[in-house]
Amino acid sequence: MSKVEDNTFWFFGCSMTSGHGLNWEWMGDNYQERKKNNELWKKVGDGYEDTIFPKLLSQHFGMQYKNYAVSGQSNQTILVQLSNCLHLMKEGDKVWVNSTWPMRFPVPHPEADLLVETMVPMWMNNDGSLDFQDELIPSIWGEDRNEVIKLYIQSVVGANSQPLLRVYKTALYDITLHLNNIGIKSFLWDATERAHHYEGIKHWKPGIEDAHPSPNGHKNIFNDVLKEFI
Repeated sequence: MSKVEDNTFWFFGCSMTSGHGLNWEWMGDNYQERKKNNELWKKVGDGYEDTIFPKLLSQHFGMQYKNYAVSGQSNQTILVQLSNCLHLMKEGDKVWVNSTWPMRFPVPHPEADLLVETMVPMWMNNDGSLDFQDELIPSIWGEDRNEVIKLYIQSVVGANSQPLLRVYKTALYDITLHLNNIGIKSFLWDATERAHHYEGIKHWKPGIEDAHPSPNGHKNIFNDVLKEFI
């Protein structure tokens, strides 16, 4: 039986789990410099990195912390990341997965050998509904192809996004069921259903229009889900 401190608490998801607005490690290498170009960081500042619920959970259980969540990630990419890490997990580990809004897609870069996360929404209102934001589509494909991507996401997926959400959410859930069956305590949290129940940065710091959880919101998420990992 391994010691608790030898086990890892794994996190997979989107901006709700990356700690967007408070923690910028999801930006990858050189994030300390890269964050300085982010307008939200300029308004919020530093000092809140350890207030996000993934760090609270890993600290509470005295486990190693590995957070693969990236702001703006799609359910497709979350599923791939989780699948790629399965062989690294061992009995006694814990796994958090958050499913996200379905109107996000990994789209092939026009030149490089990589996928670019692309989304039309989202601005989350207090009731959890979404407003469209055109500027969230990267401009790398050119105006014509950008319009095609926007049209597909808004008019095709947006017209009935639930099947896409259900398919990927079910796949993520099935993996957490399997992990639980082999001694790896796991939990799937759906951001589309739960995110708007917690205090956002816009409520914590009036004048900053951002709906991601505030330090208080992260603490409340921690308190709500702690029982899922005991």
